[in-house]
Amino acid sequence: MCPADRSQFCTERQISLEERVLVDMVSTPACIRNSDGDFITYNAKFYEEIIPLADIKEWLYSLPVQVATALVRKELDAMSLPSSIFKIKHVNINGKFWCVQFLPLINNDKVSVLWLFFNDYLNAEITFSDNLYSKVSHEKIMAFKKWSTKTQWKVFILHCHGFKHGSISSLLSIKNGVSRNAVTEINKFFGVNSKHQLLMLFHGSGMYDLFLKELYGILWGWK
Repeated sequence: MCPADRSQFCTERQISLEERVLVDMVSTPACIRNSDGDFITYNAKFYEEIIPLADIKEWLYSLPVQVATALVRKELDAMSLPSSIFKIKHVNINGKFWCVQFLPLINNDKVSVLWLFFNDYLNAEITFSDNLYSKVSHEKIMAFKKWSTKTQWKVFILHCHGFKHGSISSLLSIKNGVSRNAVTEINKFFGVNSKHQLLMLFHGSGMYDLFLKELYGILWGWK
């Protein structure tokens, strides 16, 4: 138990630990920034691929002004509309292009934002027929939602957001093999044979509000 005069400190420490666990569960580069503009935590992928030569405190402002401004604007949008999801494509960081997704995290009255980085080639390959691809992807995903079990649908959401099998199993209280079997069934349903192809469907559908609501439900249940 925390002493009364240290309760706020202990609560903030608990939140910090939960956020650290969250980013470590993700297999793509990820970080969390609070409303004061401080990076609370980040995972190994973020350190390896996003800031290999920069200090985390200076990283954002070491980027070209236009890039840093665009990222901060999207982050502010996410903070002001926590029930929505925001993303920015074709972000050039260290010569590599990324799609950056911003997911608000609310703890009491404090808002921080989870930044998720995805290889931008996933989006580049579908730009030639974006509208048609989005419609087809949307229909396939809605059909899968009706066909799948609750566990398979949750695995789909977490898997496409970059969560590892071990993390998925922990979040859903299932065995590791159940998560892997669910992904096998997911790939079968969509007729894909790689995570790359599945992510093209996921990101091409434009169903970000649904994905955000589902992801929030899973993560809040975990916390």
